[in-house]
Amino acid sequence: MIRRLIVIFVLSSVFMGCGASKFKTFRLPISANGAPFTFSAIATVARSQGLEVARFDDSVHVRLDDATWAFYTVQLDEYNLVIQVDNELVPLAELAAHFEAARQKADQILKLALAQLPYTI
Repeated sequence: MIRRLIVIFVLSSVFMGCGASKFKTFRLPISANGAPFTFSAIATVARSQGLEVARFDDSVHVRLDDATWAFYTVQLDEYNLVIQVDNELVPLAELAAHFEAARQKADQILKLALAQLPYTI
């Protein structure tokens, strides 16, 4: 748990610079065991949309825009979507709407990725 939080913190520092960030976590309707089978498809869909992708053993990270990353990651035996927004680039008044738009985009990427799989997870 602590190792994963350190990894996310370090990655957020690398990906987002030294700016302040906000996170929201959403549980995905796929088991932690099934999650790794989605990573390649998520990366393929995201790259086909011209998005930056970082791939790891237990996650795939997609840069949705200059201020936002979507982390599809296994945490504590759950498959989660973590949205990270650099709140120095997104005004506080727009933060809630930005999170919602990012979640919708990340959900759409996952939906397209699952449609590419030759089996159901």
